[in-house]
Amino acid sequence: MTTTRPSIPAEKFEMPSWSTPVLTIGVLVFLIWFLSTGVSQIFVAMLLIGLGLLAVLIRPDLAAFGTLIFLPFLGDIRRYISVGGGKTSQDPMLMVAPAIAGMIFARMLFERGARLDTRLAKLVLAMMVVMAIEILNPLQGGITVGLAGALFYIVPLLWFWAGRSLSSETATAQLLRQLIPIIALSAAILGLFQTYVGWLSFEAQWIREQTYGQQGFAALIIDGHVVRPFGFFCSPSEFSGYLSIGFIACAVPLIAGRRRLTAFLMAPIGYMLFLSAVRTAISLTAFSVLAVWAVMGRDAKGVAGRFILVVLFIVPALVLGLNRLKDVDHSDRVGALVGHSVDGLTNPTESTAGAHGDLWLEGISGGIMNPIGYGLGSSTPAAGRYGDRAGAAMEHDIPNLFFSLGVFGGILYLVLMFQVLRVVYGLFRDRGSLIALTVLGILISQFGYWALGTHYSTSALVWFLIGSIDRTQIPVPAMHLAPRRAMPDRA
Repeated sequence: MTTTRPSIPAEKFEMPSWSTPVLTIGVLVFLIWFLSTGVSQIFVAMLLIGLGLLAVLIRPDLAAFGTLIFLPFLGDIRRYISVGGGKTSQDPMLMVAPAIAGMIFARMLFERGARLDTRLAKLVLAMMVVMAIEILNPLQGGITVGLAGALFYIVPLLWFWAGRSLSSETATAQLLRQLIPIIALSAAILGLFQTYVGWLSFEAQWIREQTYGQQGFAALIIDGHVVRPFGFFCSPSEFSGYLSIGFIACAVPLIAGRRRLTAFLMAPIGYMLFLSAVRTAISLTAFSVLAVWAVMGRDAKGVAGRFILVVLFIVPALVLGLNRLKDVDHSDRVGALVGHSVDGLTNPTESTAGAHGDLWLEGISGGIMNPIGYGLGSSTPAAGRYGDRAGAAMEHDIPNLFFSLGVFGGILYLVLMFQVLRVVYGLFRDRGSLIALTVLGILISQFGYWALGTHYSTSALVWFLIGSIDRTQIPVPAMHLAPRRAMPDRA
């Protein structure tokens, strides 16, 4: 006889309150000093991978959480290296986190196997198998493209297994309450500095290279001359995505009446999110907050009533409020960022929403027309770098995976997404878990970006949280269960 326990104590993991952040910050400070000596990028990457391997062997919990703290800072680390340590054509720093995630996954397989004891775990493994097969698809331009594509799609899913094997309720709560808000606040402060004061020297050089060099990307610039802030992340889109996660992590406890002090963190994070001028992130964050409030209704009628209230009154009120900002002066930098956000949110027909819709249609129709897909790396930057064709990136994971994996792989990913939402929402409804409610809000705010590997920090974080939630669904023999109890964090 089996049943499902509320929580399985982590076998090797209990996140210390301060040791992981302190150790990670210490490594980052040492790394900054080390890079100032002009050392090779490859040497630094190999050093970090070696430290990661040592941590995985001794304390895999420190390796996992240290990497989750390291990833948000990857953008500025890479920019600093390009100035102080010279450039390389392969960007080896991008291999650090995948190597550590792979080592954690390998240790898990060696010690206890994949443990396919939940439907979600089976779906994640099936998704990884389909992706692995698509590495060999010749339509993408060669196996090198496929192997590089694995860094963007398979690696994020590895973090599911890290969260499932290493996390616990206490660790997940600390991640949501402490680490994410602190990192998001730090990113917001740097973003405000970039907006109102200017850029650090190595950031300014990177901007010049992206603006005038051959590797530049158009999303960095708005209105032809204004550079979006990006904090210490690799791109403005990833920056806004992490701000969104941080805002949700602060907002949900406040909505549930648990942590009112988080309102002080919401203000700078939310303000910087609006100034990021990434309208998809802004709108998804607003929708996520409203959706979380709506699902907190006591029963089906209460949930439906709250959704009706949101549609008929709250959303129109927000639109009217945004319309009051249309008269802002767009001549300066801040005005241009505000105007870009307001114009797109209040008048979607004149924004890039139509172009995004066309990309979704292109990706999904491409998978339908070619059921076997075009190869794992075909919708990533790897196609243009290692293949003979430019990557057909659709900017969101669903159309990307339809294009890369074909219609069957795309449908499998939709089924996986549905099962994730079903498990997370079910955990909230059954046990009143504030952790599950917060993760649900984060998943909604990151819709379309869960498996977008170019968002290095947010995709890893999303799948780590999903894995930590799935851990609560693992069946264990009834004789080993403690008396049934609700999860400690109740909304």
